Amino acid sequence: MYAKCAVDGSVDDARKVFDLMVDHNVVSWTAIITGYVQSGGRDKEAVELFCEMIEGHVSPNHFTFSSVLKACANLSDPVWESKFTRML
Repeated sequence: MYAKCAVDGSVDDARKVFDLMVDHNVVSWTAIITGYVQSGGRDKEAVELFCEMIEGHVSPNHFTFSSVLKACANLSDPVWESKFTRML
């Protein structure tokens, strides 16, 4: 569902659903992060969501890292890239 919302340009709707969920796991976090990256121009928000995920003690998987790496590359921000590579 999240991916569909991102493709349709309604990542904000996906976020509303995500926020209503009681429990977030690696799949739901990765889906919403990926949605932000795929929606274009929302890479900083994707990285911020990743930080929330880590703070919530949810361990990322290789799909999560792939999306966050793309977000960091899109941002071309050495600070975010440095933070991300330290987590690897």
